[in-house]
Order: sequence, then C-alpha cells, then structure tokens
Amino acid sequence: MGLSYFIKHKRVVIGILVIFCIFMIISTFLQISFKEVTKSVYSELYDLNIIPKPEVFTELYFENHENLPFEVLPQHQYSFTFAIHNKEYKNMNYPYFVYILTNNKKLSLQKGNVFLHQDQKQTASVHFSTSSALPKSEIVVTLPGKNQNIDFWINE
Repeated sequence: MGLSYFIKHKRVVIGILVIFCIFMIISTFLQISFKEVTKSVYSELYDLNIIPKPEVFTELYFENHENLPFEVLPQHQYSFTFAIHNKEYKNMNYPYFVYILTNNKKLSLQKGNVFLHQDQKQTASVHFSTSSALPKSEIVVTLPGKNQNIDFWINE
C-alpha cells in the first residue's frame, strides 16, 4: 500500500478521516456532558443526605491515662498530657482551658490555643502543684468552642 493507493482512493481516505473526526468530537462532547450530569446528580444526592457525608468530630483524650495523678500532695509537682486531634475536614482553631474543680470553685491550671489542619494532632502538657491539701477534686480539660471536655478525679 503505497502513496498511489491513497491517491486512487482519496475520497475514501478523506471520508474515513471525516468520520473519525466527527466521532472524536461527539465522544468528547458526551464525556463533558456526562461529567457535568454526574456532578449535578451527585450534588443533589449529597444535599438530600442519600450519599453519606463524612463524620466530623474532634478527638480530645488523655495520653498515658494510666499515669494520671490520682493523689495530689501539697508542694509536689504533677503533670499530665492530653491530645487534640482534628477530624473536622477543615482547619480548626481550638482554644482550651484546664482547671481543677474543687468545692464548686474553678482553679485555673492552664489556658491555650491550638491551630490544627485536618487530621493533625497535637499534645499539650500540663504541669501543676498546689500550696495546700485538696479534697476530692476534678481536673477538667475543656474545649469551650466545641462544648467538649474530659476529666479525672484526684484525692478520692
């Protein structure tokens, strides 16, 4: 099949090329249309809660919970750590507040702010001591913006 074949069958070759170009144009148009329809249908199904949405939440927990101080004596140093893990599917700023609740009074231990990207985790350490003996008290870590807290008891 040399050049002479294409010259003799010029009309057939041009016809095949035209049909191929038309096929490619139609195929491209259908792909673009299908993508737009798929996006639209998916969006509607998502808005109607038919397609499950990811669960958004923040994890707040004590690290090494088995080592939390349970008996606190005056003039001794104590510490514990807690973690905040962002599962909100967006960047979040987490103000936190740590306090001892004793006799219905809040004694502030630490305040802070943590900025986390999606799926990022940060640990915070709290160090404290008391000048006098405490009765049975609760140590609370709270995320006020999330209305979320964790706690443990001392001197039970």
